[in-house]
Amino acid sequence: MGDIVELLVVGTGPVASALVVLGEAMGYHVRVAAGPRSPSVGEFDGADEVIVTLTPSEVEALRPGANTYVVICGNDEEFSRPVLRALLPGPVPYLGMMASKSHASQLIDELKALGFDEAALAKVHSPVGLPIGSDTPEEIAISVLAQIVQVRRKP
Repeated sequence: MGDIVELLVVGTGPVASALVVLGEAMGYHVRVAAGPRSPSVGEFDGADEVIVTLTPSEVEALRPGANTYVVICGNDEEFSRPVLRALLPGPVPYLGMMASKSHASQLIDELKALGFDEAALAKVHSPVGLPIGSDTPEEIAISVLAQIVQVRRKP
């Protein structure tokens, strides 16, 4: 059947909750890494594991690998941006980060300025998800998971 596919959701909120439910339904091993200011860790009963992390390096210590697809949902930029930078050099094939188009553009420019090459930047998907006109948290989660499937199945 192949290797276990892991979905690592960083942050909390309605989209993160929907990702946990839908990721589990798709048979993914789902872990949630909630930042120190995350108010709603208890909402992830369907996750295989919920970790409260204090620093971005603790997320990196979770050892996401070549079958780990990461979605950063947190609104806490002091936590989510460093998490993205910490995970980018690693083997993960997909790093999605919720952001507006302008914020996403600024983020990519910031990563280029830090010296990340095109191969690393190709793993970053922000704004996250396929452009299907999604509006609700569940629709956004579906668009994200569809994008993950697209990346996984790409020859």
